[in-house]
Amino acid sequence: VFLATDIDGMPIICFLLHEQKTLLAVRIQADESNEEAFGDIKSHISWNIPAFAAAPVVVTRPRARVGLLPFTDILILTPE
Repeated sequence: VFLATDIDGMPIICFLLHEQKTLLAVRIQADESNEEAFGDIKSHISWNIPAFAAAPVVVTRPRARVGLLPFTDILILTPE
């Protein structure tokens, strides 16, 4: 797991799935009109391992109640 930025500067959380040889990139966006955040999930299949230069992060997944849904997952990323 590592953090990156898109060409327009928006943050992207990247998950490198080693066994499947797939890069899953989740672009974090915020809808400023109603103050809600949502993710745009794009799976990038072609990649080259030597091209990656990023610091790994630790991911934890606490759960929280949001609206009418019983729970939602929250990703917390830390450098250690």
